[in-house]
Amino acid sequence: MSKFIAVIFNLSINKPKTVIFSWLLILLLTLPTALLLGAKFNTEYDLPDSQSKIAMKLISSNISRTQVSDLTMVFSSSKDLSENEELLNQTISEALLIPGVESVSSPYQTPGSISPNKKVAISTVMLSKNNYDKETIIALQNLKISKDNINIYFMGEALKKTTGTKPGVSEMLAISAALLVLLITFGSVVAALMPIVTAVLALGISTALIIFLSHNFPVAEFSPMLADLVGLGVGLDYALFIVSRFKKELINNSVKDSIATALKTSGRAVLFAGGIVCIALLGLFSVKVKFLYGVALSSSISVIITMLASLSFLPAMLVLLGRNINKLSIPKRSKKEENHLWHKWSLKIAKRPRALAFLSLLVLTLLCLPTSTITLGSADASSDPVGSSSKMAFDTISAAFGKGYTAPLQLITVKSSSSDEVLRELIIELKNDLAVASISQPLDSPNGKITIASVTLNSSPQEKETNRFLNKIYDKLSKIRDSDKGEQIYVGGLTPILYDFSTSLTKKLPGFILVVVLLSSILLMILFRSILIPIKAALMNLISILASFGIVVISFQWGWLTPLLGIGSGPIEPFLPIILFALLFGLSMDYEVFLVSRIQEEWLLCKDNEKAVRMGLANTGGVITAAALIMIVVFTAFIFTGDRTIQLFGVGLASAILIDATIIRSVLVPALMQSFGDKNWYLPKWLGKILPPVQLEKLE
Repeated sequence: MSKFIAVIFNLSINKPKTVIFSWLLILLLTLPTALLLGAKFNTEYDLPDSQSKIAMKLISSNISRTQVSDLTMVFSSSKDLSENEELLNQTISEALLIPGVESVSSPYQTPGSISPNKKVAISTVMLSKNNYDKETIIALQNLKISKDNINIYFMGEALKKTTGTKPGVSEMLAISAALLVLLITFGSVVAALMPIVTAVLALGISTALIIFLSHNFPVAEFSPMLADLVGLGVGLDYALFIVSRFKKELINNSVKDSIATALKTSGRAVLFAGGIVCIALLGLFSVKVKFLYGVALSSSISVIITMLASLSFLPAMLVLLGRNINKLSIPKRSKKEENHLWHKWSLKIAKRPRALAFLSLLVLTLLCLPTSTITLGSADASSDPVGSSSKMAFDTISAAFGKGYTAPLQLITVKSSSSDEVLRELIIELKNDLAVASISQPLDSPNGKITIASVTLNSSPQEKETNRFLNKIYDKLSKIRDSDKGEQIYVGGLTPILYDFSTSLTKKLPGFILVVVLLSSILLMILFRSILIPIKAALMNLISILASFGIVVISFQWGWLTPLLGIGSGPIEPFLPIILFALLFGLSMDYEVFLVSRIQEEWLLCKDNEKAVRMGLANTGGVITAAALIMIVVFTAFIFTGDRTIQLFGVGLASAILIDATIIRSVLVPALMQSFGDKNWYLPKWLGKILPPVQLEKLE
């Protein structure tokens, strides 16, 4: 590691223009090419051994499907729609004339597409080669029936993929808000622009690389925006720490010496912090779920590019700027006053460390409690923004056909005389189940190899009753497989796929947490030459993450944030806990590394733990607060994207950073380190000989 930073330092000092030109050349070669190539993102919940996956394979291999139902068009009227067949068919004909529309079914020719009260009718819209062109969707949504007050609503995957905030809007909001924080922090326009320029450069290159990745690897649709969110957050923070240390050293040292010190201290912390974030993210591979691989790689690419830009491009810019870093100063509060406030706070913690630690833990425990009520599942269209076409369509269908109509389950078995008998017996049993609204008669596939029966539930896909029914049906099917007949019946459909996905991730979460905690603790042990600090850091991060999960539950599952965002309450996406844990464990370690690195620096100088903790907090409190504020505004900007998945991540990340920077790093960590005394730095001699040294070589 020391050699790596030494090489970067020498390049930045001796050939700054070459370093800057190289980064800009990479950007110019990758981003335009990637944009011309276009992305190929794909969200697929791939669990090979699950019930739903086997069912899906049976359907796809035995039923020819050249098209996929992309949109559901819902006609709603206060009058009998059977009297308006001509009007509806005329609208369907108009829809067929829209470029990109392949076919539209007629509710009058499709059994079960008109509600029992005859006031709601449903048509299935298929787009040419899954054409999710926004103009096609807009043209469909502009269809109107002028007579008899008939409303038209749409829902479906195509609608989701062409609505929401335009790409780049959230990024621009985040950058604008971050610039304001940086201006207040540095008091100089030039200094404030350095982290912005570095982060934007890294964002452009990582975006291009993620697009290239999507052509060779399964990358979920939300991955690029999540990578942008994380990349901007860590990029601005990493650059902030390096520029802040450079400005401080520049007061009494030369430009070269100031950059050297900034890289040896803040640069080392950036390298370790970025490494821990990547370890946590790449640890998702240990779960062995393909869906998570693309998420892990795309976010890791964003962090790595950001980290490298902060350690090379940024120092090269600082070499050229030198003391001009303070140009275009603006009125600001005194830095001495800020340091004085943090110094006073560090003294208060030193006087009552145990009492403050107890109060902090009490607050964190209260925030963690809602996590115990978390319900995992995929939110249906009832959780979409109030007044949106998809929510109106879902509510209309649910009221007219029943809550489970939009996501029926399929009972599938391989065709045989005994399997037909077993399936019929199961259907008779399920008809008496209160959770079941209706079951269709078993139908053979066109090739006669499989038999399918459709089950409609009384509950919506996101309700707990649906999960309870799936649990029950899985138990029944397991008993059938273990019986003398031994027939295989599988449950298919989107709801079982998401249920299986959620169940699988929940089982694998403890093992994943263990892997990430163990690897990051070893890394921290190498960095700080201590046993207690890594253990404390891991526990603090786990508490912080659980508290942020609690806030996510309160906001989305309990619905406390729904009035602000205009969405309905619903379950938490099944992949959120494991991905959010990976992100938060890495990001929370950032502040742990920056704070404790400075405390360790003071400890090595004075060997006085009480003084080292006080000085470390006093010198980093303001910078960590500014860094946290930047992350919070970045993550908050993504809450208003209109994409519920990104909103979940935005709230989870923003709340975790807020908790981490205020309660954890500003109170609990220094209070515990004051209480532990010199034990903070204990490391057995035999272990010290095994661990690799991290002292940096002299930078020249």
